[in-house]
Amino acid sequence: MKTANGFSLAATENPTFPLDGWAMAVGAVDLATNAVTSDERSAEQIEMLERLVQKLYNGWSHKEVGRRASAYYMPRLADAGMTYSVFVGSLIAIAPRYLDSNSDIDAMEKALPASWKLQRQALLASWL
Repeated sequence: MKTANGFSLAATENPTFPLDGWAMAVGAVDLATNAVTSDERSAEQIEMLERLVQKLYNGWSHKEVGRRASAYYMPRLADAGMTYSVFVGSLIAIAPRYLDSNSDIDAMEKALPASWKLQRQALLASWL
C-alpha cells in the first residue's frame, strides 16, 4: 500500500492480515465480481477506530497510552459488532505503520477481547 502511491494495487489475504476491513475502508474492487466492496462498518465503529489509531502513536506495546487506549476501545468495538478481521483489516488501511510486522499483531493480542481471540484462532486455523 505504501508504494502504490495512487496506482492500482492487488492484494492477497493471509491469516495474519485479513483484508475484509481493508477492502471496506479503501473501497476495493473485488476482481472476481468487479464490485466495489461495501463498507459495513457503522459510523460509530469507524469513529472509535480512528480515535484508537490517534492514541496509538508508537504502536501497541511501546506506550502506556496505546495500551490503555487498546484496552478501552477494542472491547467496545467488539461489543459494537465489529469482527476481528474487519478490525485488523481496517487498521491496515487506516494506519499500516502500526501493523507492519507480526510482532505488532502478537503484541496487540494481549488486549483482544475474548470473542476476537476466538475469531483470530479460527482464522489462523483455517489457513493451516
